[in-house]
Amino acid sequence: MSYGREEMIFNSQSRWGAVAQCLHWLIAVMIYFSIITGLLWWLRQYTHVGVGVISNHKTVGLAILLLVMIRLIWRWTNQIPRTHYSLSTYQAILIRASHWLILILIVIMPVSGWMMSTAAGYKTSIIFTKVSMPFVQKSVPLAKVTTVIHHWAGWVLLALVVIHAFVAYWHHWMRKDPSLIRMLPRIIARRIPLYKKR
Repeated sequence: MSYGREEMIFNSQSRWGAVAQCLHWLIAVMIYFSIITGLLWWLRQYTHVGVGVISNHKTVGLAILLLVMIRLIWRWTNQIPRTHYSLSTYQAILIRASHWLILILIVIMPVSGWMMSTAAGYKTSIIFTKVSMPFVQKSVPLAKVTTVIHHWAGWVLLALVVIHAFVAYWHHWMRKDPSLIRMLPRIIARRIPLYKKR
């Protein structure tokens, strides 16, 4: 069965399109990278990592901020695939709330991190230059507040990401529905058990 170029790029009623899939997995990989480098820096007295780790952490964080903005715009201008399983009103609200909370935290993390770095007097590397957050001045109190926000938002995001991944695999292997499959490119999805052309 063949699929038109438009159906492959844009979301359909049954699947996420190529753009949404690419943004989802690219952001996911970058989030995992940010979590790992953030933890390594937080535990630096034990891991003995250099400043290069936190520099890369900051750069990737700003890249995530840009990509999630693009993803939100794309989400608002495309249809959202329907679910392949029945949900109670409570379950539907819980799932939607958790998805939006993850997106909000993905925005809060780089914004608070960039603000924290600027308030502490440090610039963030972007390609061949270093930048400070606009309209933010060096401020010890602000640096402390944003440090707390960045720290705890990070732990909440980590927990939600782990739960999100677990639920995706649970739907695939236990419920045997295409929730995970429809976020994968067809060339990969066809090689995974339970694939259904929809």
